[in-house]
Amino acid sequence: MSAPLRPLLPVVAGGEGSKGAVSAENRRKRVSSACEACRLQKTKCSGERPTCQACILRQTICTYTATEARQIRQRYEDLRRHHSAHEELFDLIKTLPEQQAVEVFHRVRAGADANAIVNNVKDGNLLLQLHLVPETRFRYELLYSRDMLASLALEAAATEAGHRSHSNNSASSGYQSQYVRPYHAAVFVEPRLDNARPSEWTTVSKDDTLMRNLLAAYFTHEYHLWPVFQKDYFLEAMTQASTGKRRNACCSPLLVNATLTYAYYCSKQVPNRFRYWEPDNLGYRFFAEAKRLWEMQVINDKHHNLASVQAALMINIVYNLYGLDKIGSRYGVEGLVIAKNLRLFDGNAHIRSERIRNARNFTAWCLFNIDSHLAWQFFRHPYLSKPPDFVLPEPSTNMVWYSEIWTRYPMSQTLSPTYFAQYFKATSDCRVILARLCYASFGEGMKLPSHQAIVFAKQLIGCLDYQIILMTLCQPFVQEGWEHDCSPRNIVSDAERDINVLIRLYYFRHGFADAHVYLTAPLSKLGFMSLNSINDRMTRQELEYARSSLLLALRGLREQGRNYYATRTIYYILKSQLRPEEERLLQGSEDLATASDEKPSLDSDIQSAWTPRIVDISDDPVAEELSKLAKQFLTIDSGEHSDYDTGSNSPASARAV
Repeated sequence: MSAPLRPLLPVVAGGEGSKGAVSAENRRKRVSSACEACRLQKTKCSGERPTCQACILRQTICTYTATEARQIRQRYEDLRRHHSAHEELFDLIKTLPEQQAVEVFHRVRAGADANAIVNNVKDGNLLLQLHLVPETRFRYELLYSRDMLASLALEAAATEAGHRSHSNNSASSGYQSQYVRPYHAAVFVEPRLDNARPSEWTTVSKDDTLMRNLLAAYFTHEYHLWPVFQKDYFLEAMTQASTGKRRNACCSPLLVNATLTYAYYCSKQVPNRFRYWEPDNLGYRFFAEAKRLWEMQVINDKHHNLASVQAALMINIVYNLYGLDKIGSRYGVEGLVIAKNLRLFDGNAHIRSERIRNARNFTAWCLFNIDSHLAWQFFRHPYLSKPPDFVLPEPSTNMVWYSEIWTRYPMSQTLSPTYFAQYFKATSDCRVILARLCYASFGEGMKLPSHQAIVFAKQLIGCLDYQIILMTLCQPFVQEGWEHDCSPRNIVSDAERDINVLIRLYYFRHGFADAHVYLTAPLSKLGFMSLNSINDRMTRQELEYARSSLLLALRGLREQGRNYYATRTIYYILKSQLRPEEERLLQGSEDLATASDEKPSLDSDIQSAWTPRIVDISDDPVAEELSKLAKQFLTIDSGEHSDYDTGSNSPASARAV
């Protein structure tokens, strides 16, 4: 018989098997590259990143240098991504809707990077899809009077207007979002702004994203009302580096700081932005820097240029928003004098550069429009005796001359234009008539005769934004019998009705929350008209209508007053004159933000010659100045007593430029 098999025993610690296992575990790993410190020390490198074991022990900085092969691979990846971006860009131009493809093409022409364009389109679409989309049928609820029939009538009017616009322009068939969604849902789209670096033009802030957002709010909400420069030229100039040695006719640090000041008050993301006097306020710092730069240019006699003229008018406008137009008018007059010396209003045929010539002519019309608008607001002579010699081009054939404001609505596949060219041309035509009206009406001992009022009324009936002007012009003649088709009584009555309807239409669709300073005048007129019309002899229906208009005007002034101090002042003046019955109704309509708002007494003095409640061209503007209304109805807690003479400081007697 064979001997039994030898039993298998476990491996003894320290035996051959153990040595083999340990040897396998401790076998040195291959390292693709050693760090610079280990190379210099000629020691073994563990290859760990970001810091190898040897550098940890030596307490030295551990850095790795890319090998030649790695560098080649990196360059290859960069080229591949660059090539891929251009391919995607080309595909976007082929596949996007026509309007968006044209906008992408304009971005390429403007010098935008291909990757930036592709990412902007992709990320923009994604963000819009993730954005909280306003309900397409969303409407703001009318205050106090919620008559369903009235709401349906307003909606029918808005829809019919949209249908007419679509039928009159086949190219508008894709722009339906702006007719069914509130304007504040739209996003400003401008590749030139995406490439701009405002921090190179101001020392106040280095946050380019913040300043681009402020400028976007300005171009979205306020640019169309008081433009002083051509948008495209300004933004293209901003993309160029600002240096002390380089001059740019369409941009300057002074102009950028002045524009950012106005833009600051357009952004509802900024709390308490109306408090312009607080040094910690970013708008305050932009404005202080703008005024410092202006003073330095004046001292050094370097303010005789286009950008300085534009900045002077911008500073004037900002002072108007503060309710300090008696101070700001000095800047405006100085800007107009410089513009006159630069021959800005003579057609600019002597300028060789077409770009600079266009920029000058555009600004010339901007200055004329602002001057005639302010002349009407303050019941004074315009400074400019006639419009610029340059004839404005037709928007239908030369829209590029004006530029365009493009927006995108949530979930929309197309960009929506605001038709800025058409608006600017129509506004300019109206301002020409308005300037002539101011010349004929305001001056020492001047009074507009009836036969001239008829001529102006007929001219204004075919113009844009004329309801308040018509009502004010015709009010002194309501007892007269003009021509059958031009009765002053009917004109005033129709204007009052149309102002009511237009403001309700606007609120019904868009609300009053976003910054729109052009709402201040019609809201003020509507509020004071409604307040003065309420009496005990009114029928129930008339009282309901007047109260509805009054409360709507107060709502608008209150919400716009969160942006602009002058508007806020008018709100409190109007509110202080309410009867107890209407005051109780107002309290019932206020939200939590309003309930915790400041007391009626304000924090800064008002020096304004504006007449917010005059609706009769024959009234005395001096007695109705906003400054005097504020002192009459409000307590100004400025902390100091001003020795400033609150009598008329309106430059009505100043000689026309």
